[in-house]
Amino acid sequence: MKNIAIICLLLSLCVVSCKKTQEIKPAVYDIEVTSSVDIVLDENDRAYIHPFAQFVEIDGANVLIINVGNGKLSFYDIDTGLKTNEIYTDSTKPFHNYRFINKDSIFVSYYIGNRDEELQNPSSFQLMNYEGETVTVFGYDIDTADVTNKGFNLDYILPPSAFFTMPICENKVLFPTYSIKVGNVGTSEFMENPIPFALMYDLDKQEYVISKHRNFPYVTEGVYYPTSKSVIYASVSGNNKPLYRYNYSSNVFEWDFENDEIITHSLKSRLIDTIMPTEKPTRYSENTLEYYYGLIQYDKCNKLYYAQMYFNDIFYGSPQHGIIIADKNFNYLGEIYNNVHWPCFSNNNLLFDVYPKNDSVITIDYLKIIKTKRDYNQYIDSCRNDLQAKKKAIDDYKARFSAGNNTVVNFLTANVKIDADDYKILTFYVNEGCLGCSDAVYDEIRNNRGFFEETQFYIVASASSKSEAMAELSKYDLQDFKNLVIDSTNVLKRLAGTNGLLNPRITVVKDKMVVLDSIYSARDFEKELIPNMYDAPPVFSGEVVVIIEQ
Repeated sequence: MKNIAIICLLLSLCVVSCKKTQEIKPAVYDIEVTSSVDIVLDENDRAYIHPFAQFVEIDGANVLIINVGNGKLSFYDIDTGLKTNEIYTDSTKPFHNYRFINKDSIFVSYYIGNRDEELQNPSSFQLMNYEGETVTVFGYDIDTADVTNKGFNLDYILPPSAFFTMPICENKVLFPTYSIKVGNVGTSEFMENPIPFALMYDLDKQEYVISKHRNFPYVTEGVYYPTSKSVIYASVSGNNKPLYRYNYSSNVFEWDFENDEIITHSLKSRLIDTIMPTEKPTRYSENTLEYYYGLIQYDKCNKLYYAQMYFNDIFYGSPQHGIIIADKNFNYLGEIYNNVHWPCFSNNNLLFDVYPKNDSVITIDYLKIIKTKRDYNQYIDSCRNDLQAKKKAIDDYKARFSAGNNTVVNFLTANVKIDADDYKILTFYVNEGCLGCSDAVYDEIRNNRGFFEETQFYIVASASSKSEAMAELSKYDLQDFKNLVIDSTNVLKRLAGTNGLLNPRITVVKDKMVVLDSIYSARDFEKELIPNMYDAPPVFSGEVVVIIEQ
């Protein structure tokens, strides 16, 4: 009996030890290109929008769909390079996104101009077929009582605009429940008006389903994160469930929509520390987040996850990037830093990267993930050292222009001899800021060029190169403006501050002292920025300007 008891004890210990999860040691991975294919685009397809490409299988062929000019979808067989089909979307609406499921199911979404009109006559979310015919226009059937019971305001939810990727799984289409225009994340107003974690359209029931959980996990009152860039990324997990990632968190969230439960997976980069919140609420992230996480994708071919991460060029001199690799159970396997190729698309047999070779050719590289024998710790140390060196170089570079009280003035006076005590500087961050904002200010200078050239008024164009700046200024005939200074290495962009807002900037110096230095939101251009460009507020013909002293 004693021997039997000992044997039973040993067997039980063996079972326990076998059940214990074996530690997975991280490794160094490489991405190898096994072959490449070039697709020559039709002349009419060369205005395609690369980020909206989609890989599908149609009638046994591997097909790449490209969105051309936000008005047409073109289909190319990537093995033969031949164009097989094209369909046009509704030209009366600004196209937003699409998702191909099969020839009978191509989902498209359009931007919404008037919310009230859209709710009365829905048209933004539609189903098309391979012939380009509209099959169904989806409405906004939703249980409003359910929304209220969960504590959500319907105004914050509908109508939705599609995710960048418009994920679809098990006949359910996923939509975001917030707008990038939201700038109050972390405020008391935001906390008192919760936004649901997820919104899903059930194609079988043709109604919306809302999660009971609130959006922006880990954000509490006083914890602010910017929202001007993508904050929430959505995809489909290897379990065919919605998968969400936030740019400020290392965790990944899998939504079990049947039970409305959220499963949290930890997937932290060894190269990124805690992503700190901003000091105050802001939309703008250009100069505020040193690094952040991006989209996570599941590779069906290799049964791996690739989680993107980025290092802001404002802090590192140029954009740095990488991917974290995890297995199908979200176990960390390693990460790849600054590889030329990115795993973009996969099916059960293929993994490849798609990118424009030039304006008329798309290149497809077929990829292979390789586990190398290189020492993991040494590799991670080398990546950290590279990032630290780049950051130190930029910090030293910035220090040269930050010794005084104002970086714009320091930059200008380092490049131009200024004898006047009073002068004004208008800084443009070329190809940055809100759409149309720079146009309005450029036009103001062009229309009143004589006045500005006769005064102590300077234009500084901050760009990545002199040619980029001159191309921009030439659009407004300002390339030979009298007092023009080109910042050809984007120094001032890196030093911009102001929570990342990169609209035109006005700096006013009086008696050699900076009395105003501000970057305005678009709504404040007409009443604040443009008047400050003049010694006295301008009086436009046919208008009466009333100045109210505060």
